Amino acid sequence: VIGMMADKAVEEVIELIGEAADEFVVTQVASTARAMTVSELGELVSDIVGENRVREAPNTVRALDLAMQLADEAGPDSGVLVLGSVYLAGEARAALVSKNDTKDDLLG
Repeated sequence: VIGMMADKAVEEVIELIGEAADEFVVTQVASTARAMTVSELGELVSDIVGENRVREAPNTVRALDLAMQLADEAGPDSGVLVLGSVYLAGEARAALVSKNDTKDDLLG
């Protein structure tokens, strides 16, 4: 899952991680106006790694859900990496903690 600020070294980050990641789920960081839009980031990532390796999600929660689904489908040795912005990491953490709290409430 990747979301980045428009004023950062976006191309360099994608080039560094591009060979290690099988797929990219791009999203927009909601907590700041400096974030690249999903379409801007998706186009840039597609230009670097290929369109067939890029998925788009409108927000962090959807991006995490999609990335976890893709990892599950890929097998037990797969995982999800959240990168690009500390703002995105914060949004991802909040989403995952919230999801875990809901699961604990349901399990009782």
